[in-house]
Amino acid sequence: MFYSEGGSRSAGITVVDVENAWGYGLNMELDDEFSPNGRLNVDVKKRRLRPDVSVNRGAVTATTDLDPWIIGAAVRYGF
Repeated sequence: MFYSEGGSRSAGITVVDVENAWGYGLNMELDDEFSPNGRLNVDVKKRRLRPDVSVNRGAVTATTDLDPWIIGAAVRYGF
């Protein structure tokens, strides 16, 4: 689901419509206990989406490539 579709910030663009699309994702995660109470978590995700986009009610149409890498890390301490 895409939010803030519109073109009010660009001259000549009045409507931007981004369609919902199916994609796929890959995920790799590592959990490590480095002490009796401490844990480290690292994860890397790759997403691939190809939504269709139309500008000014179809004056311009395209398929976009949205391929973000999402990287996260956490240190946890348990009591």
